[in-house]
Amino acid sequence: MMSKDIEQLVEQARQWIEIDPDVATRRELEELVQVVQADPASTAADDLADRFSGTLQFGTAGLRAALGAGPMRMNQVVVSRAAAGLALYASHRAEQENWDKKTAVVGFDARYNSDVFARLTAEIFTAAGIETTLMPSPLPTPVLAWATKEFNAEIGVMVTASHNPANDNGYKVYLGGNAVPKGERGSQIVPPYDAQIAAAIVQATESGTIDRAERGWKTFPATIASDYAERVSALVPATERDLKIVYTPVHGVGAETAVDVLARAGFTDVHVVKEQAQPDPDFPTAAFPNPEEPGVLDLAIDLAQSIDADLVIANDPDADRAAFAIKDGAHWRMLRGDEAGAIFGAIMLNKIDDTESTVFANSIVSSRLLGAIARSNGIKHVETLTGFKWISRVENLTYGYEEALGYCVDPANVQDKDGISAALIMAEFAQEVKARGGALTDVLEDLASEYGLYATDQLSVRVDDLSRIKTMMSTLRAKAPESLGGSPVVDARDLAQGSADLPPTDGLLYLTQDNTRVIVRPSGTEPKLKCYIEVIRSTENGLDEARQEATQLLATIKNDLSEALGLNSKEEPVTELSSQQLAGMIDHTILAPNASEADVLRLCAEAREHGFASVCVNPVWAPVVAKALEGSKSLPCVVVGFPFGASASDVKAFEAKTAVEAGAREVDMVINIADAIAENRDALVADIRAVAEATHAGGAGLKVIIETSYLSDAQKVLACEAAVEAGADFVKTSTGYSSAGATVEDIALMRKTVGPNVGVKASGGIRDRATALAMIEAGASRIGASKGIEIIGAAQATAGDNY
Repeated sequence: MMSKDIEQLVEQARQWIEIDPDVATRRELEELVQVVQADPASTAADDLADRFSGTLQFGTAGLRAALGAGPMRMNQVVVSRAAAGLALYASHRAEQENWDKKTAVVGFDARYNSDVFARLTAEIFTAAGIETTLMPSPLPTPVLAWATKEFNAEIGVMVTASHNPANDNGYKVYLGGNAVPKGERGSQIVPPYDAQIAAAIVQATESGTIDRAERGWKTFPATIASDYAERVSALVPATERDLKIVYTPVHGVGAETAVDVLARAGFTDVHVVKEQAQPDPDFPTAAFPNPEEPGVLDLAIDLAQSIDADLVIANDPDADRAAFAIKDGAHWRMLRGDEAGAIFGAIMLNKIDDTESTVFANSIVSSRLLGAIARSNGIKHVETLTGFKWISRVENLTYGYEEALGYCVDPANVQDKDGISAALIMAEFAQEVKARGGALTDVLEDLASEYGLYATDQLSVRVDDLSRIKTMMSTLRAKAPESLGGSPVVDARDLAQGSADLPPTDGLLYLTQDNTRVIVRPSGTEPKLKCYIEVIRSTENGLDEARQEATQLLATIKNDLSEALGLNSKEEPVTELSSQQLAGMIDHTILAPNASEADVLRLCAEAREHGFASVCVNPVWAPVVAKALEGSKSLPCVVVGFPFGASASDVKAFEAKTAVEAGAREVDMVINIADAIAENRDALVADIRAVAEATHAGGAGLKVIIETSYLSDAQKVLACEAAVEAGADFVKTSTGYSSAGATVEDIALMRKTVGPNVGVKASGGIRDRATALAMIEAGASRIGASKGIEIIGAAQATAGDNY
């Protein structure tokens, strides 16, 4: 028998089904209801309760959520109500303020249902008497932002979830024309507009029927992206260039427009990462298609290494953000957002003629280095709240950025972050630096020498339950840390109180005696609590010493913050991931010698169901796994030289080549452990390189098992360095067959050694969620385990070995 609460949930679901015009989401909800009715204690009941736990709230970021049925998901009903409310809001204001027109532009990316939601918006706007023009195809967000300003539209709507996971979508709103003062046209909404629109959405929902026009809206010509490209490319002179660029749109909509913009300026030697070149709403190579996430730029960096490129440029899927990777010594690494932000500051400094009319701006969570650059050169500098909705509104803005890879280098045309114009400006500067025989690393060193070393890092806590973020913020508000990194806290501010310079926001700011700054705030787009840390160090005794001091201090401060938040117990790991996110980091493994084909196929089925990163097996099972995982996101993975690493290098290379030809997309090799103990670096490099070449030739990735339990710390460092030099994609702790498995200390050491652009895999003895999360917090980007099902909490694991 169902409880009263379950009966009410089911009734709510049935009412929703009656008003939902989408066959797919109706069927989804009908099936969910059937499961709940059959078993009220099932997880389906929790899912149903979550979908009807409230109404998706419209805020300054618009709407953003997972696709699906119900008022807490993105679907046609929710979007219809949002569009109707936005139309009602505009119509009321137009009548009250005597607007001479009501116009809107609507764009969309290539995510699932983006085109449907955009068309729905055009239908509803048109029925409400708003002259609406729809983008002709999936296009970058900057094109929509530019069009809102260029065509003086009162409303701009972009259907996108930016860099969120594949199952999410969103609804971003811009205002312009009659709706805002001239200096704010083409910017995203801020209070009080968000609350006014939210109220109008409630009013439109309560009114009942939402009218939709069958025709009447316009569609921009197919040349609209070219018009934007022409405007943006005028930022730099068109001339012959020899900069070799690797570019990736990360399965998004930026490629055609970005390559066009670069070509117009003379950058014709552009190599697009083929695996990520086409728009794909599944983001098959990036579960989290944010260029900041570990692994997202691996393919681009691999290509850059293979063709000896000068610069890597990545846009996020809607192309409003840009990431850059550069060669730093023998290796490639991605620039932090603050590093790129400072470089852009130096670039813009050289482009301006009048410092008195120049204004630089960045968000409060971004580095203070741009402010130091501005002040030193007599330029006004403004700090804003987080988000380009605030940065873009700075009066007379010349350049603005935020550390989350957002840059506005052309506010006259795009009053928002624009990853395409940023890509162009960075490419032009990289060309200039190359022409004079320098490197972008030299620019960073010059900035540090002149202004001091500004080093930044983050502690991010991902949660499943949003109430935990409120709890953690309350913990800090009740008891602020007395010191951070050994320096007393001399200023603790609750940003919720607001100030003369900043509106109120949910955040906390701490300044210490040694000028360290920490800002803690909930993320506006993801279920995370973010702690932004910045330390400043003098370079008088050399950059190397300053960097070492800063690195140690940042690590200490992260530990201090973890303790202040109460996250250092086993029950409260510092980093939390949803089960789906955690699954995407796990190599689901079965290496037992007695594993049968049925066992292997069961793991493949589990991987498909839960979204594990790979299924890792002995080489004999490569063709079976490749066939079973065909069409899924999970990769076939095999081990070679397993478990002792004592095979000759050419034998391991042949094993790898054969496995890749059979369908393996990843190879985990065991090094010759005796060479590591003997500290024979050349032999290690040769051993790994032989397998790397065989693996990469077939388009697969290589993980190198160094068997940490046999090695001293110095030997572990040497083995990791050899793996990086030989071209490995990951370093990995253990086979699971040695005397001990992965430890947090080993993971931290390996991550420190290989840097941010090589993966670190923890394996051996990882059998529960807490251990896996501890490894991830220490720096692991992949987990190897035979207990993947138990780790994600989906069910009892049924097969295992020592892994």
